[in-house]
Amino acid sequence: MHKAYLPLHILMAKVLIFSVLRRSYWFIFWNSRNLAERTCYIDEKLQ
Repeated sequence: MHKAYLPLHILMAKVLIFSVLRRSYWFIFWNSRNLAERTCYIDEKLQ
């Protein structure tokens, strides 16, 4: 029972880590996009 129970925990941990990483990647992606748009806007204002 214990040997069959362990891979389930590993699988759940992998899924959890993957979802958290995916969410943080999306967060970083959106932040970088917003930052790029803001810098472009500032550049247009300065020119």
